[in-house]
This record gives sequence, C-alpha cells and structure tokens, in this order.
Amino acid sequence: MFSLLPLECLEIILENMSSYWVKENLDTKLNKNLFKVNNMCKYTLIDLIRVSMVSKDLYTILSQDDIWYPLLIRDYKKGSYYKNKPKQIKKYYLKKHILPKISKRYSENTHKYYKYCYEKICNYENRLSIENSIVNGIHHKNYIVNFNYSIQEKNNTFIIISKQIDTHISEQSVLDYINRYNKLLKYTKENVKKMKDIWNYTYNMLYCLQSYLNIKTDTIKLDYNKLNYLLSIKYVNDIRKNDNYELINGYISKK
Repeated sequence: MFSLLPLECLEIILENMSSYWVKENLDTKLNKNLFKVNNMCKYTLIDLIRVSMVSKDLYTILSQDDIWYPLLIRDYKKGSYYKNKPKQIKKYYLKKHILPKISKRYSENTHKYYKYCYEKICNYENRLSIENSIVNGIHHKNYIVNFNYSIQEKNNTFIIISKQIDTHISEQSVLDYINRYNKLLKYTKENVKKMKDIWNYTYNMLYCLQSYLNIKTDTIKLDYNKLNYLLSIKYVNDIRKNDNYELINGYISKK
C-alpha cells in the first residue's frame, strides 16, 4: 500500500510529525544539536526512524536516496548541493553527520559518568572513616580520622587516592563530618542515577548506529561493563584485581 504513495505524500507525513519526543531527563543537548528543522527540510532523522518502524514496506521506501538527500544537504552540506550525489545516502549521512556528533557526546557523557562513580566510592570511604572514628572514640575517648579519599584525573582517566592523615578531632567535629559526608554521598548518588539514564541513552544510540554501519562495538561494550561494575562498588576493598582494575599504593586505576 505505502509503495503506491508518491514521494510528496511521504514528505508531508514526515513534515507533520513531532520530533519533541525526548524526556527531560535524557540528553536534550544532543537532541537539540542533531534534530533541527528548517524550510529546506522539515523532517528529521528521528521522524524517519519512527515511521520506518511501522512496516517493512515503509522501511524500504524511507531508505531511498530521495528521502535522505534533503537531510544531507540541510545538515551536512549547510544548504549546498552536490555536483555528484554520493551513493547510499542514508549510510553516508549517518556516517558523516550523525556518527561524529553522537561519538563526541558519548565521550563527554562517559567521562562524566566515570567521575561520578569514582566520587561515589570516595564519599562512601570518607563516611566509613568517620564512622570508624566514632567507634574508636567511644572506647578511647579520642576521635581520630585515619584516611581521606579523593579523586584525581590523569591522562583523561580518574584514579582514587587515599591519604593517611591521622587527624585528631573533637566530638562535635565528628558529627559535622558525618553530616557533611552524608550530604555529599546523597548528592553524588543522585548525580550517578541521573547520569546513568543520560549515558544509557547515548550508549544505545551509538551502539545501534555502529552496528548498522558495521563498526566494531568492542570499545563501548567495555565501557558498559566497567561502568556497571563501578555502580556495584561502594568501597575500595570491594574492587577485585581480576576485573580490569588494580590497586597500587592507594591508587585505583583501570588497567
């Protein structure tokens, strides 16, 4: 049935679809960057994907070069037409225009996600140090904070550093510390939860795109496994050496 529709009818259907389908808690910055419309072409990549899912016929029809060429001119060529049109315009558009933008945003989100996961571990450790000082203080009437954990970034990789500080603090200071790290831990856990949704969104987009373009997905799969593992970790001692992490002189780093 759809195969009988002229191209103009399909374009009208696409132009009347709404692209504002993304939830607020997802990566709206990426969507605003990718899915813009103007008078040259009033439908977007996501409109094509949504309509293509209706049936196999529509998927075949909407993979035609004539459908994708306006997107390529508008988004990648900035309004300039080709003297010689490239072949397989759908794949060409996805590879040249969409893939670089999603890859860049994925890298930014992955970097931030790692940071939040490591901050969560640090805050768990710092709160545990205060809790231990309370236990020791009850028996010895002397409150000592033994360790302080923080993260540092080296060569675009985060590491956790532990420092033995042996600081004597008052009973009131202990309460102030525990309240402080409880708040920090709550804030960090909220960041991790929010970032997880955003990261999963960009991960799924990049994974599907790489699979469609026959690009290996090994690297982003490794990120997926490592980040899911970090999500399950609370304390430094929970990290196992056989899980692509190593603990050397108080440092935690990816192998």
